This record gives sequence, C-alpha cells and structure tokens, in this order.
Amino acid sequence: MPTRPLLLNFSGAGTRFALETGAEVLDLSSLEGTNCYCDPDSEERIRGLLRKVAFPSGMGETAYPVRWIDTGDYHYLSCIIAGESRRPFDLLLLDNHPDMQEPALGDILSCGDWVKTMLDRNHMLGNVGIIGIDGSLKECTSGYGRRVRVVTREEIGDSTGEKLEGIVREIISFDTLDNDIYLSIDKDVLDCEIYKTDWSQGTMALHQLETVLETVFSMRRVSGVDVCGGLPASKGGVDPEINLKTDVKLWEIIDNLLKKQYLCSV
Repeated sequence: MPTRPLLLNFSGAGTRFALETGAEVLDLSSLEGTNCYCDPDSEERIRGLLRKVAFPSGMGETAYPVRWIDTGDYHYLSCIIAGESRRPFDLLLLDNHPDMQEPALGDILSCGDWVKTMLDRNHMLGNVGIIGIDGSLKECTSGYGRRVRVVTREEIGDSTGEKLEGIVREIISFDTLDNDIYLSIDKDVLDCEIYKTDWSQGTMALHQLETVLETVFSMRRVSGVDVCGGLPASKGGVDPEINLKTDVKLWEIIDNLLKKQYLCSV
C-alpha cells in the first residue's frame, strides 16, 4: 500500500508539502485552460495522465488512494478522478461551498459545478453527503431529494466528541451502506486561523475535521481521498508556515486511517 500522496501540481502551491512528505508529483502546470474551468482538451489530457499514473491497472483500482490537489481552483479534478471508479460509491464532501452551481459554460467542467456534474452523469455515484458549507449556500443543494444530505457550518458550530460523531453518522447513513465512500476535502472548510486559502472560509477546527474522518473510516470503507485548497505560489507570502503545518498534520491523519483500514482488510 502506498505511503505517500500523489500531488497534482498546477500552480506550485504544494511544492513544500511534496518535499516534506515525499509525495509523488504529477506536473500539470503546462496545461492551458485549467484554472477554475477545465478546457475539454486539457480534461482529456488530464484523464490520460491520471490513468497512466494513478490507475495503471485499468480496472479502477488506484495506485495512490490519496491525491493532494493544488488549490481549490482545481477541485473539479475530484469529478475526473471519481470517473475512473468501477465500483459504486457515495461521495462525502467537506467544503465551505457545495460546488453544485448550474454549469456556466455548457459542458465545461468547473470548480463550482463538479458535484452537480457527478450527480447528473456518474452512474457509479449513489448519494452525496456535504459537511461544513456556509448556511447561505444550502439552497444550492436542492433538487435531489434525500440523495443529497447537508449539514452546514452553523449547524456544526463547536460540536465535538459524540455529538459531532452523531452528525457525521446521520449524514452518511444512506441505504447504500455497501458502497465505498469517496472523500473530497477542500481545506477552505477550515478556520482561517489554521489554514489560508484563496476562497471564503469556514470555521472548522482541525480536531473537528479529525473526528469527522475517524467517524467515516469507522463506518465505511474509504476508496480514495482528494484534498485541495491553499494559496497559489504567487500568493504564498500569507502565513505559508501555517498551511504547511496543517497540510502535514492532515496527511498524517489520513495516512494513519488508511493504514488501519488496510490492516483490517487483510
């Protein structure tokens, strides 16, 4: 089982993280038309590169279960990566934004509509749980009935321990319990005192995020984890040490949980 993440590099935001963790780096910085919106030609090139590096067997099994995706401007990569799944799964999104906007440019994938695109087009996707979004954006998640469950950052508040565990259990207690969980984390869900991104941010503490992850892994098999959010290198002068410290800690939490899951399955 791999013990390092795959860094998908567009802007250079994860350079120091890769050095600290020994991450495998897939350099996508030369591709055009990828910032926030993904040009169809670049999307095809990304799919081809991901299949070669992250899904070499061609059977939907990934060589890198943890993908560290540059900044939130490239969160749409979760939609592309999840498209390689050959097993049914439910998506759990931790984010300050639901990423369920109506597509603004037709079929062009974006960081603001990728969850809606998955719901409409990915036949392996069962249900979606969303944790931590700004309450004013909750109405953007309507239209899918009980297939989409949401708990806002205001509803979570400063919940910890059993109360927070209960919230998480309710969110992912779908009737599709045999499905894997696909985890996608945008670090803009975190309070800006512990992480700096280039999007509006939530209020979640790192210990709360850790509780969420521990609860998910205790309930369901996690097939993969995508993590995005941060500051492009051009904006890296704002508290970069805070980001690096949190990134490394979050990687350690996820890595340990995946290792425990692996040991329990053999």
